[in-house]
Amino acid sequence: MDYELSGWETVDNHEGYDFTARRRDPFTGEVLEERKVEVKSGSSDLTKRQREEKRGSDNYEVYRIDPPFLF
Repeated sequence: MDYELSGWETVDNHEGYDFTARRRDPFTGEVLEERKVEVKSGSSDLTKRQREEKRGSDNYEVYRIDPPFLF
């Protein structure tokens, strides 16, 4: 939700990351920036598949949420 409030378009995906966040040009609709985002709570670790995805991608981001803010 933080991405959507910041002007990003989000698309769900569950293949090594939780969603894709895209920032578009408001006039042309062209995608200016795209990130693969994995949401984790607290200090939880990435799975083997997520680590491989992060290592193989230059636009992979791990977004951490503190447990008290989950609800």
